Amino acid sequence: MSSRCDRQTKQEAKESFSLRETDRILCTVSPSHGFANWDGTPHNGVALLILGWAYVFSASLAERQNLSIEYRAIPHSESPSPSQAMVCLEYATPAERMWWKAVTAQGVAWSIAGNRGSPWTVHVKDIGLAIADASDDDGDGDGALPPPTARQAACYLARLCAVYRLGSQCPAALTAVVTFPLHASRSFRPTAPISLPLPRLPVRLDTFDMSRVDCPPPDEFSRLGYYMALSLSPRILGPSMWSIFWTPDVPCNLAGAWAQAAVSILKPILTDDVDMQLLAKVLSFTRAAPLWLGVALCGHGPVVKSILPYLTNLFAYPHTIPNMTAAAWTGLPTSFFDLSPRTPLVSRAVPRAQIWRLRHDFCAEYAEDQAFVKPPLHGWPPFGEMRIEDVELEIRDHVECEHRWAYQFWTWLLEDNITDSGFITRPSKPTQVRLLRPVTDASRQQEQEEEEELRPIPESDMDNIHKSSKRVTESIFQWSYTQVERGFGGTVVRRLPSRAMEKAHSPERSKHVNAAFIDAWREKIAQ
Repeated sequence: MSSRCDRQTKQEAKESFSLRETDRILCTVSPSHGFANWDGTPHNGVALLILGWAYVFSASLAERQNLSIEYRAIPHSESPSPSQAMVCLEYATPAERMWWKAVTAQGVAWSIAGNRGSPWTVHVKDIGLAIADASDDDGDGDGALPPPTARQAACYLARLCAVYRLGSQCPAALTAVVTFPLHASRSFRPTAPISLPLPRLPVRLDTFDMSRVDCPPPDEFSRLGYYMALSLSPRILGPSMWSIFWTPDVPCNLAGAWAQAAVSILKPILTDDVDMQLLAKVLSFTRAAPLWLGVALCGHGPVVKSILPYLTNLFAYPHTIPNMTAAAWTGLPTSFFDLSPRTPLVSRAVPRAQIWRLRHDFCAEYAEDQAFVKPPLHGWPPFGEMRIEDVELEIRDHVECEHRWAYQFWTWLLEDNITDSGFITRPSKPTQVRLLRPVTDASRQQEQEEEEELRPIPESDMDNIHKSSKRVTESIFQWSYTQVERGFGGTVVRRLPSRAMEKAHSPERSKHVNAAFIDAWREKIAQ
């Protein structure tokens, strides 16, 4: 930012986190899940690792609040049901084996003391696998062994991965648990269903005994607090994921055309029998790929089902609305508000996107209007420029300032306000990816280009493109509906009915609004 500007810091809106949830994740497994096979190992323990990480998250939350985890009634393993395979973890200690029986038992076999639910509580319906009792006495018949701490449970996960050589399945399982609150937010039922890959582990291992080997917790455990904070708010996690469907170089009036290209790629994949592994691979080139992998591991649920409706219509869902905290925490820009390119003034004109950012940065200067506190409902930038003399007085002195904000910290509003520098203190630039089409020679390339130019866009797609672009454009300009410019007799878009009729900001608003001109302008640009 400019050194001569008196605005050196800014504070974003508060975020709410729910630490107690009555809704639970309802877990089943599917033999037709896309992740049946995992590269580098014949074994598949993703479902167990996901259930284990869910415990680790909840146990860590309890420990941070000076609470504890307690077991409920854990049934002894008898003959497995027809849908279950029996696995004997011979390497495990009695406490370790008892814990695995608890996290895989049907129902809810553990909880935070006082029957307090956590955002990662799992109700197991059937995972197709049961943990067998050891030949010796575990000593768990009377429930004397206490549940492990979060760190101890994380070490149990590491031991399972080491014994069965599960490799990258452990961090992948963690990303699935991170998305649990997002799944719950998209469900209208008390439980949010997820479907995991069917476990495939040998009943016994003849070699590689680790009964006396201590494994450190997985590397991801050292950053557990960050993953928990990111997971707790779907309004932060969701925009970070949906940022892959947005780009800062596309103006709002072309958003429909941009989204339609993504629809044409994803629609053949997102069928009723969607291959979740293929979906994860298609999105693997994006910087949000780990989060989408976590969603894909949870099966064809409401989150996946919301992709096509969003891209087709560009309605603003709660988990898709840009969030500046999300951009700061993850380094994934979700809106043109998250970027501050320096644009030199040309002929006394200022890009509208720059004016929109200033209105947010200096929202406190607008005493009668709170609309600028949060970003617009979509991330695509407004097109065009404004004359400096049309810019309101509240921000006119800042149009030439270089406001390049750098994330510093957030503050937990507890009894003792604690500042936290976060996980990413310097967001990196988004990755630029070009997909090159193989061409045999120059003549063939020219033929392909001509074919693409002549290929008509279906009328239904053109209609969706137009409607979506119009919807986004109106949303972007509705956010700044009080603006007045030369050529417009009043506001660019109609006011929302819920908004109060505030007094206009400077320059003075005209009392005569040419509604027909405004409607014609909107129809013309939203193409």
